[in-house]
Amino acid sequence: MPEQLRSARPLLWRRLRLAVAGILMLAALLFIGDLIKPQLALFPQAMRRIDWWLAALAVLACVPMYYIKAAYHVRTLGRFSGRGLDRRKAVAVYLQAQVVRYLPGKIWGLLYQSGRMAGDVYPGIILAANLWQMLITNVLAVAVVAGVLLAVAQSPWWLLLVVLGVAVVEFLHRCTMPAWLSRGRLAVGLSRLGVELPRGPLLPMAWSGTAMLCAEWVFFFAVFLCLLGGQQSLADTLALGAWYGGASVIALAAFVVPAGLAVREAIFVAAPAVVSLDAAHLVLVAALARIVFLGGEIISAVVSALFGIFSRND
Repeated sequence: MPEQLRSARPLLWRRLRLAVAGILMLAALLFIGDLIKPQLALFPQAMRRIDWWLAALAVLACVPMYYIKAAYHVRTLGRFSGRGLDRRKAVAVYLQAQVVRYLPGKIWGLLYQSGRMAGDVYPGIILAANLWQMLITNVLAVAVVAGVLLAVAQSPWWLLLVVLGVAVVEFLHRCTMPAWLSRGRLAVGLSRLGVELPRGPLLPMAWSGTAMLCAEWVFFFAVFLCLLGGQQSLADTLALGAWYGGASVIALAAFVVPAGLAVREAIFVAAPAVVSLDAAHLVLVAALARIVFLGGEIISAVVSALFGIFSRND
């Protein structure tokens, strides 16, 4: 009987995660519905205010952002593995894995990337690189989001906060392997599953790595400039984009939900006071932003795959 329980444990855990993800998504959707119910009459007006050509342009603005993210990831893989990689293949696999992560469980993106890169990088290296990249990008995200919101509020502390965030990222790019990643409980637990995390000092990453992370935000805010089509002031547009980025960081707590689906949007529309937009328009912008970013990921993944196929044929 104990053996049967142990064998059934992974299935029970998987079902529990799916149930929790479903409950969180349903709660987020109910919250959004309750929030906009009094403003349903404003939806047609909000739809007419969207410039659909600019919304399509917003999708294209996502593509360079995702390629920069993928290029940074390849550099991180090289930093953790200490070896050169087939850059074209690694970028394509990473971009495709970002689409796969929309499947329930999030782990499928890592499994896909590990399987495709099995002959080049150990699975532990891929896991460590993803965890490390998530840590660094979110450190910068918190600094940028808080800095932009403070700047919009005309607080003099915004510049110090952004500079501090960039300095922390630059420091992390040059520090050695953290103990929690190489010798902590995570490493011990994964080693029992046959996944070994990298050990020893990390190779330093040049300052251009920090510049790449900062460049991502330029295209991120460009997406919201396109979505709002100049209907809001530059300050309000930046504030809206910053709050969407902040909602994305907060939604990471709901890690069982695929890509924070619905949870991010619920957090985003929960604070309409950030800009002078009604809840109906905020929900529409949130939905369009989700579609735009997903469309950018799909286009990036497809283009990288096609580029890889044509290059092999040549």
